[in-house]
Amino acid sequence: FIKYCLPISILSLCSLLLFQDNINFVVLTSFVMIVFSLANLLKVEKIFIKKLNKKDIRFGLFFLGIIHGFTNLGGGLLTNISSAINKDKFLIRYNIAVGYFMLSLSKLLIINLFYKKLDLNNLYYLIIPIICFFLTKVIFEKIQNNLFSFSLNITILFYGLYIFFRNANILKF
Repeated sequence: FIKYCLPISILSLCSLLLFQDNINFVVLTSFVMIVFSLANLLKVEKIFIKKLNKKDIRFGLFFLGIIHGFTNLGGGLLTNISSAINKDKFLIRYNIAVGYFMLSLSKLLIINLFYKKLDLNNLYYLIIPIICFFLTKVIFEKIQNNLFSFSLNITILFYGLYIFFRNANILKF
């Protein structure tokens, strides 16, 4: 994750800050989220990939870095990668939590240190996920592995569709 995802995420973020007015990366990312969630829900990976190998994981992490750097929407892809690698909900949650923390921390540091002055008012972006973690802990402990994976992918699918339609100027909310 540190070797393949974080450096490209930082480079993508810097590129975005330079070229943000030329490409609609949010629509592109929402489309990717929709495709990955449908692939997981339809179990397409079982057709094409018998077992994920290190090369597949490296490519996924590299792509995750690009998506997250450009759009800050890498969480859905991180969730898809984690649920494709692991079937145990505790390992999935652990990978997602560590990944979110590392991506968020690196992004907040880059933006606040190099592109605008450090604003301590933005700390609520770190507090909200912590609060959500504790609020959903009871549900997480009671849900089964298969239902957990299905719920994650359904959530990503609807979130991807919402982002796509909202930012593609098809619907306005």
